[in-house]
Amino acid sequence: RVDLLNSLNNLSKEQLHFKPAPDSWSIIETLHHLYLSEQGTHLYMSKKMQNVEELPKSRFKNAYRVFLLKWFLRSNKKFKIPR
Repeated sequence: RVDLLNSLNNLSKEQLHFKPAPDSWSIIETLHHLYLSEQGTHLYMSKKMQNVEELPKSRFKNAYRVFLLKWFLRSNKKFKIPR
């Protein structure tokens, strides 16, 4: 994160807000999206960690899904994400 922010210090305001295409995001929009995503994930995880004892036990089906997800993420395949 520090390296990313240091590399952005050299960019002008125009560069940070530049969109290479009308339907694409600028650097600043991408960073804002990453910030909001990280913040939301942190809040969700914090909420879940408050009542760990009340969470349902994980089942084999969930372990299998995690295995598949990790396998797909390590592969070189590209997947379409839902809208």
